[in-house]
Amino acid sequence: MNRSSVVAFLAVGVLLAACGGTAATASPTTGGGTPTTAITRGPATGTPLVTPSPSGPLPPTPTFGGTNEPPIGGSICSAFPTIDPSNPLNFPSPAPDPTLEGHFPTQVDGNNVTDLQSGSWAAFVCLGGNSAAVDQLQSKIGVNLADVSWATASVVADDEQVDLFGLRVPGGNAQQLVSVISEIVGLSGQTMASQGTVGQGTAGGKPVFTYTTEDGVNYGLVVGDSLIFAGPMTQAQADMVFSAVR
Repeated sequence: MNRSSVVAFLAVGVLLAACGGTAATASPTTGGGTPTTAITRGPATGTPLVTPSPSGPLPPTPTFGGTNEPPIGGSICSAFPTIDPSNPLNFPSPAPDPTLEGHFPTQVDGNNVTDLQSGSWAAFVCLGGNSAAVDQLQSKIGVNLADVSWATASVVADDEQVDLFGLRVPGGNAQQLVSVISEIVGLSGQTMASQGTVGQGTAGGKPVFTYTTEDGVNYGLVVGDSLIFAGPMTQAQADMVFSAVR
């Protein structure tokens, strides 16, 4: 399967492991490597979506304007540390988000989900000094990105590795992240090479949104304040993964 990881994302994952900032103890720990999610940059076009529900058709998605501003006092990243090139290991270990991790499957296709880890999304992204990009993204959506958490994991489904990526807006609506999913994953360290198209689909008997690029189809499920995203993968793999998402 075609996956395009970037060195920065993998390097931070290695640093987290070196500092003891790995997954929560209740998370699966077997397997190796920091998972990434393949996705490409470009404006999401196609049919807009809303929060999927267990059954019934999806109503239209509301639009979100650019009225949200960065926190008073300046950039979102001003509240988080950056990596000191002279001492790259001198930064806090991430605090895991057990609520977000709890939505991830524990097994898919008879295989354990591995390398599950989570933490503050802004704290992770701001390590690389991406303050301008984070603030620009903040202005597009009605979500305070300083509150968003992320999680990653991987699993073997239908004899191929599938990468999972999660986002959570505590007490909010993760549907607001769908329209900017490519930018969020891109800031998280993923190479983006082409435009993608947002659509609707079904996976594991649940209504999901799809994000199709030249590399294949990615699938996403909104569960209240959390969003679980995986791919690129086949429909059969998506059925296996999202039937197990909780």
